[in-house]
Amino acid sequence: QGLSVRATESLVQQLNSKNKKTKSTKKAKDPNISSLENDISAKLGAKTSINHQASGKGKVEISYNSLDELQGILKHIK
Repeated sequence: QGLSVRATESLVQQLNSKNKKTKSTKKAKDPNISSLENDISAKLGAKTSINHQASGKGKVEISYNSLDELQGILKHIK
């Protein structure tokens, strides 16, 4: 279409950057799931994340920084 090599390179670079932005955009987390995460985190005293899938399956992850912290979390659960 009469573009120079540099203009073509620039156009390709722009298109690639738009595709990366589109792919990196995360889907917003359900407010109910976020609320549950906050409630569990407050009760356990540790960062918690819930990864819920549309199929109804998911994972609950509890983060800890030491064995002492893990023992405290386990005491709250028991």
